[in-house]
Amino acid sequence: MKTIKLIFSTITALFLFSATAVERPKMIEFPAETGKAVVLLANEKPVFFEISLINQWGNMVYFKRSYKKITDYQKAFNFSKLKDGSYQLVLKINDTTVKRDIKIAGDNLEIGNPSVDYKPFFVYKNERLEFSFLNFGLENLTLNLFKNNELILRSELGNQFTINAGYDLSYLEKGNYDVILTSDEEQYIFSIAK
Repeated sequence: MKTIKLIFSTITALFLFSATAVERPKMIEFPAETGKAVVLLANEKPVFFEISLINQWGNMVYFKRSYKKITDYQKAFNFSKLKDGSYQLVLKINDTTVKRDIKIAGDNLEIGNPSVDYKPFFVYKNERLEFSFLNFGLENLTLNLFKNNELILRSELGNQFTINAGYDLSYLEKGNYDVILTSDEEQYIFSIAK
């Protein structure tokens, strides 16, 4: 059986994701069998969710999507059945994504700290594009504006924790535009009809 080596603890991991109006995932640990982790989703209000386990080549090893809103979900993963390599456990609840890196090497299993992502908030009103983003990973962010796959605007936003920006788009001609916010890991798309 695989031996669990937690980066911040030993023995096991339990993922408890608790969400309110704005999801605020939390992680709690408790003893379990070696080589296993229990994923528990708990929420005060029913929500749709997706949970997936992805290997280092981007192939999905496990996927579950709720087709109705639920308040809880539990799944025990037996990592000792997986091949050596890097994996990522991904949970999506509404606009919140929680990722956890998992490395398997021989009899060793390392489960990394969770990373939380919230989708950016975009609004386009009165010829003005505004957005806000919590940059938990402190990644460098770039905002691009495209029309028919042609780059119209590019803005380097930096790597601060809180990113708030606004752009006057009154000079643009009528048409459909795609706003793409890019980080090292993610890409968020917002469409505008002008």
